[in-house]
Amino acid sequence: MPILVGDSPAVVSVRIVADNGSDPLVLCYVHHKGIVPTAVTEELQEIGLYDNAYDYA
Repeated sequence: MPILVGDSPAVVSVRIVADNGSDPLVLCYVHHKGIVPTAVTEELQEIGLYDNAYDYA
């Protein structure tokens, strides 16, 4: 099974697209093994602290 390694911009971008009904992140995990490094998780949590439309990513 192919492995995808997510970086912060990629994860945020994929989650933004999910607003229009489909969820590309779910499709990625169905067809690939997904890995998100700890540094990316921490960065996404930091982004989530800001008041913006994309903090749910």
